[in-house]
Amino acid sequence: MPRIRKTVRNRTEPTPCPLEPFSVLWDRLGALAEELRQFAPWSSIPPEQLFGVQEPRTGLHLWVHLVGGELPRVCVLVGDRSLEVHSRRHTGRHLHEDELHDTDQLILLFQTDPSVPMPGRVPPRGPGSRNPNAAIHAVLMHQRPGCPLGPALDDDPAQMALVLEQLKELHERLKADPTLLDPHVHGGLLVRTIDPATAGDAQRWIDTRVTRLHRKPPAVQPVDADQMEYLRQYCTPIPATLDCDVVFVPFPSRERGCLYEHYTAAFVMLDSEDGMVIHFSLLACPDRWSAAQADLQDWIENMQRIPQALRVRRSELHAQLEPLTSALGIPLSLEPDLPGCDVLANDLALHFQTLGPRHPLRNMVPGQQRNAPRRKGGRSMKTS
Repeated sequence: MPRIRKTVRNRTEPTPCPLEPFSVLWDRLGALAEELRQFAPWSSIPPEQLFGVQEPRTGLHLWVHLVGGELPRVCVLVGDRSLEVHSRRHTGRHLHEDELHDTDQLILLFQTDPSVPMPGRVPPRGPGSRNPNAAIHAVLMHQRPGCPLGPALDDDPAQMALVLEQLKELHERLKADPTLLDPHVHGGLLVRTIDPATAGDAQRWIDTRVTRLHRKPPAVQPVDADQMEYLRQYCTPIPATLDCDVVFVPFPSRERGCLYEHYTAAFVMLDSEDGMVIHFSLLACPDRWSAAQADLQDWIENMQRIPQALRVRRSELHAQLEPLTSALGIPLSLEPDLPGCDVLANDLALHFQTLGPRHPLRNMVPGQQRNAPRRKGGRSMKTS
């Protein structure tokens, strides 16, 4: 159970407190990380080369790539979905800012130069445990989907230790075969997995190749049939077509009882004719799609109005809203672009001093950004 500490206002707030096996996991991870720092595999393995490790307990693919520099790091993308998001980010195929934060990854950050500052360390706090980070100048962190970089919890040390063991073995094999991680030469991405013919202490790791990623689509929330019947009977149709979208809001928040922060998103509805904002509601970024469906249902119930039609530009939002709109008889269309939603997203980006992938000023130098004219139809927002 998490340890409870009291704040000055006499409120209880959980803090990370590892269980007893955590100290053993940290000692194992610390020894492997120290070995890794000695032979520095990031100096010989480029960032674009990666390999996978199949987690024996869950069957998840842990995709590993290395980044050098002043603060070298081992990055582990958890699941095929994270690898797809990572690939889209580095090929410039991201269309929306919230997609930049959908990666679930572990990061083991090393300090090879004492003059380079390190982020805050999160040592284990179990009885009798020590902090291996202090000895090896490394820190393990976890970036969850829709969240900023946060502390490592639960099974994170065990997963990273598993990856480092395989990385240590592959580093030796790469000396004899430099093309081992090249998917074009060997016909697929390398994935290390346990031989099913072995078990227990005699288990043996083997090489497999993966040519297709198996992305699991997000679960679509069902609707209550009785509630839908109630809304059809008591809500009044209105002759209005509304544009719906989920917009990224770049500030983190943390709910009471949660051990890490998450970013915020906003579910918005705009009048398709003049772009006036009809509805604006803040949501937690990790579960923004399912929360958008519940938010739309609450708006219809509270306003007792059913719009004539809805338009969206995101396939994820279309999948979540489709059960609700079908039950209420609302036409729902997936459009390639909604200019009003772009204007609102860009105004929010200027207000919070961030530029998303779709922002027209993103590729300009700072001087050009200040002198560039506002987009046609852009709204003025006070920044002070």
